[in-house]
Amino acid sequence: GSDAYYDAFDAEAALAAGDPARARELGARALADLNPSEALLRARVLAILAEAARRQGDARAASDAYGEAFQVDPGVFRRFGWPVPVRYDLSGGLAEDVADYVASGARFETEDWGLTVQIRADRARGQACLLDPGGSVLACAEATASAEGEDADAFAARIARELFDAAFAPRVPLSQADANGLDGSNRVSRDPLRTMFDHAPPPRD
Repeated sequence: GSDAYYDAFDAEAALAAGDPARARELGARALADLNPSEALLRARVLAILAEAARRQGDARAASDAYGEAFQVDPGVFRRFGWPVPVRYDLSGGLAEDVADYVASGARFETEDWGLTVQIRADRARGQACLLDPGGSVLACAEATASAEGEDADAFAARIARELFDAAFAPRVPLSQADANGLDGSNRVSRDPLRTMFDHAPPPRD
């Protein structure tokens, strides 16, 4: 119902005001009332829940919410400007180099909890995957070293770039995103939730 939209807005406002506990309460209530078809808004609320739980030191709840949000709209964290906490599982002679490139980006933050970046890489081939807390694959990138003289450093950087591309690719088709847009805009460059969250809604009845 419409109350879910107010709760979603108020959850974001509470987090911005430094009240993660209230943000979690409102976010959980909004999530329970939002329809499954409202995928982008659900992902936004999950991101708020993840960040609020992180600020409270609740790693388990935060990790679960990060994983759920990534299944729908991983770009929501970039739009908020919030790095996603990850830990690393490395194997192979080039894995640490790939991990260094992944860690040097702004989208992930190295922690001892969170999602898992699993890297299997040597000089010939590499695979980098993002896993949720249960071990399910959220995204994977695979690459083979170029035969045209690509050195190890360039190969490691390419694997990292391809992981970012795969991990943060939209999960919701554009047609569904348009259908879920709160302002009815069909412009690709417009965030369909922008109208709702750029200003406060009218008072509740």
